[in-house]
Amino acid sequence: MLYFIIFTIYIVVNLIIAYFMKNAAELKGYDSSAHAFGIAFWFGIWGAVYVCALPDLKMQRKLDDLIELQSKNLKKEQEPINTSANKTSVENAQKKVVESTDKYNNGLPKL
Repeated sequence: MLYFIIFTIYIVVNLIIAYFMKNAAELKGYDSSAHAFGIAFWFGIWGAVYVCALPDLKMQRKLDDLIELQSKNLKKEQEPINTSANKTSVENAQKKVVESTDKYNNGLPKL
């Protein structure tokens, strides 16, 4: 009789662990094809460790989308903008740099 009670408690605990591991797998983006419930039920704590070690598919998809968006934005930034206003602003910036270096080098001997 004692063995039956211990076995029943073992089964109930495994069912509870399996239920929570199934929910954890669903939160990570897995459907029933991961068989998280069965693995956690039959293998007990080792099945729970396996389900915890599954990679997070939702986060992986978000990161892939982020990388794709960043690469698109990088391509847009690398396209040259050929406008006359842009050319004059670059020329003005270059003149200011030359003027500022000349101002600081006035008292120094040239090599």
